[in-house]
Amino acid sequence: MGTHRFALVVALVLGACGDDSGSARMDSGGGADGSGSDLFNTIPCDYVESMDTTNFMPSTSEPTTKSLGAARLVMCGKFDTGHYGMNGTMAPPDLADADGFLFNVTTAGPVIVHLIADNNLSMTTRSIVYISKGNTLYGLGVIEGDHATFTHDLPMGTDYVIGVYTIHSAALASAINYKVLVSPDTARCAKKTGTADHAEGADGGANDVVDYNFTSNSQSSLSAATTDNAEDTMLLVDPSSTFLFTGDLANVDPADDYMDRDTFQFATGPTTTQMSVRLNWTSTTADNDFRIYPPKLSGSIASFAGGVDASDMEDEYETFAVQPNTLYWLWVAASDGASPGAYAATLCGETFTP
Repeated sequence: MGTHRFALVVALVLGACGDDSGSARMDSGGGADGSGSDLFNTIPCDYVESMDTTNFMPSTSEPTTKSLGAARLVMCGKFDTGHYGMNGTMAPPDLADADGFLFNVTTAGPVIVHLIADNNLSMTTRSIVYISKGNTLYGLGVIEGDHATFTHDLPMGTDYVIGVYTIHSAALASAINYKVLVSPDTARCAKKTGTADHAEGADGGANDVVDYNFTSNSQSSLSAATTDNAEDTMLLVDPSSTFLFTGDLANVDPADDYMDRDTFQFATGPTTTQMSVRLNWTSTTADNDFRIYPPKLSGSIASFAGGVDASDMEDEYETFAVQPNTLYWLWVAASDGASPGAYAATLCGETFTP
């Protein structure tokens, strides 16, 4: 995976502001497994936060002396009261609390990262976990339902930052305990081939739906057209299910930062709390991306997950949290500057287990 283009983490690290942090809906009110059980408390901590008043910037993250090797690494902390507005001029302005932890990587390879929290998580607007090193972002996950998840390859190295932050309209009424789980990972959601479970229908702008501009304060916006709609695939993504979507991105160039855009609607099953999407294409000159959105008919819209590496490689991939029994949009588009073409997207369902 290459350099990420998630605007909100660039905002946190570099001081700019963007909208694609996601519009996570924290209505489960549950514990780490979304049920309010004691599962959260059964996960032991490898490191417990100790510098809460100073660790809110990546540059002042607290050293843990911990290393990620073959075993899972668990960082424990809390979103505390009394920190609202402490970020000064750093975006976002409604930051309720942020924490950073330094760690080392002794074995290079793919990792999967989860953010889980206790029952008070429902008090916040959204919460985010990321890994960075210097000005390089190695992945980001937004809470959707009861946890946040992302995957990425990490080279061997020192002083990686695990960053977490929570955003709310006011100071937190009480502290929220959280745990960040970082584990070596294996390949997920293998590329599916053969007959598509859903093939794109008539295009010609009929399924564009969302415009995207990197330099806008609200980067994602519903298109001005009144005749485009997300294609309803009628597919239900259950755990262990795998679906193949196929489509073709036309060589057209609307006014935003992408060429043709295709949007597909799907639903999650009653026990689906995590998903992976893998986007493949054959062109070596096109940079295709995907984003996941909650369906919207009007008003603002923001993605909460996606594969948006700045590269012409033919594989965009991400694992992310979802809510069960929920509709979502898969948005696929080609960045400006090259002639796009055919693509295939593989969707895989899971049930999250800490």
